[in-house]
Amino acid sequence: MKILGLIKKKKEIHSKDLYTFMHSPTAFGILKEDEDNALITGEDRSSDNKCYARIDFLLSKSDTEIVDAKFLVKGPLILTGFLETLCQKIIRKKFYLIENISAAEIEKEYSKDLPWTVEESNSLNLALSAFDEAIEQVYEKKVLERNRQTPIEAEGVSELLYPHWETLTKVEKIDLINKTIDEEIQPYIAMDGGGIEILEFDDERRLIIRYEGSCTSCPSAIGGTLTAIQDILRKKLDPVIEVIPDPDSLDFEY
Repeated sequence: MKILGLIKKKKEIHSKDLYTFMHSPTAFGILKEDEDNALITGEDRSSDNKCYARIDFLLSKSDTEIVDAKFLVKGPLILTGFLETLCQKIIRKKFYLIENISAAEIEKEYSKDLPWTVEESNSLNLALSAFDEAIEQVYEKKVLERNRQTPIEAEGVSELLYPHWETLTKVEKIDLINKTIDEEIQPYIAMDGGGIEILEFDDERRLIIRYEGSCTSCPSAIGGTLTAIQDILRKKLDPVIEVIPDPDSLDFEY
């Protein structure tokens, strides 16, 4: 009954989605491998063995999409909520879209003004630890190669292809930014029904972008996706570029 009291007391600082995920999860269960999809499993437990988290997902062998995801849990309702959150975030997404989900991204999505309780933080860390173990299994099973490169990944991108960037005009810089976005970023975003548009290149350093399509409602727009966009532009063009999303283009508070 203690956890129920906690949730009632703190209902104001959690989204309705998290509250629903805690009390009415739809992804509880386990999965089985088939010939078209690899079964990936990650699990972890608390040091006192009172809490346990397991995540299964089926990874398509043909296009690296997460076909389905399930979880098992032992522990407080908030742990159920975080595991359900992870499952819902990864289903029907490409693997490279989800492999870098972080605690900060989920905290940003759910938390408001008050700090997380110890129980909430521990539960989130346990859920993410199980998830991270699943990600590692993808590489240990050699389902995917760790050094593969996707359009959005900054690793392996040649650094500073325009070493005389500072001598270019603002118009020339914007043209190169658009070219890089079209070649290195838009293909990846389009796979998930999204897009981006440059609004302003302020002080020739701060790049203001507007998200379009599915990006407008995806928390990764201010998390992993945003970081990847910025990293690519910094490595390809100029290391001081700062990418800032237009808050009016997002369907959630930023």
